[in-house]
Amino acid sequence: MSFLRSLFVVPPPNGAAGKTTRGTAALEPSGTPVFLTPQTLVTFPGATLAVKVVGLVVGSLVPSLANNNVVLFVASVVIGAFIAYNSWDPSWDARQRVGAILVGALNVLFIYAAAAGLLAQVALVTGE
Repeated sequence: MSFLRSLFVVPPPNGAAGKTTRGTAALEPSGTPVFLTPQTLVTFPGATLAVKVVGLVVGSLVPSLANNNVVLFVASVVIGAFIAYNSWDPSWDARQRVGAILVGALNVLFIYAAAAGLLAQVALVTGE
């Protein structure tokens, strides 16, 4: 692997490069991309990571906003809106649209809670 490629691709763990159970080994990359993509952004870990990174970067650029949960919440709303925009279907009826909006709002709250570390507090309270 070239030096430049090694900056952008993480090699698979335990020498698993080239091992696959499908017949598409020639098409599969030899590592995991380091950057977020639109596909990873719509997953819970990707969205949470993006929100956390936005909070850290904003906090480093504007020290008065470091550890400010409002930044995390605004980033969660922006990421949630991106996810909703990419999953919205214009053919939905009114009931489906209301349901999608409610699920989207819960997703925003869940992403924010994870990025702010609130889910760890919930686990301590519930004993899970």
